[in-house]
Amino acid sequence: MIKKLCLISIICSASLVFAESSSVTINMEPVIASIADKGNSKVLAYSRGSTVTVYGIVTSEEMKEEAVRALKSQAGVETVEDLIVVNPTFGKKIPTDAELKHSIENALKDLGTEFETLEVTKGEVFISSDLASFREVDQMLATILGIDGVREIKTSTLVNGKPYLSDVTKNY
Repeated sequence: MIKKLCLISIICSASLVFAESSSVTINMEPVIASIADKGNSKVLAYSRGSTVTVYGIVTSEEMKEEAVRALKSQAGVETVEDLIVVNPTFGKKIPTDAELKHSIENALKDLGTEFETLEVTKGEVFISSDLASFREVDQMLATILGIDGVREIKTSTLVNGKPYLSDVTKNY
């Protein structure tokens, strides 16, 4: 039977609930301390007798292990039932199309890659360019794919004036 339920928030990166039962009081401060600086999370716990059930969402396996370890170290806790889910994208801000376009433009500028057209719609990127080598195209596409929020790339890129895929498909 749960007697008390309180919500604790630390610097908006950890959100944890603690509960008190007739036999075990769960102190969530060590749990907060173990995962608060490791990413976004929302972890809840309650106890029945000497068994603590913990559930919620964290962004890494390391955070999950830390939360469970901190609960297991509590006086009177014999068993921890772990129902925490790991979701690496939990709490991440999804960039707008304008932010993605700006990030892509900056990344390509750093590479020294020029392009003619760059459009971003709902995370889908359309880019056209005329580059000197397949390697430059590969670097450009890999750089764009590495940017958080990019879901897909469509290209009408040329290599020395020829369509990017034309030479590749002729060889197969």
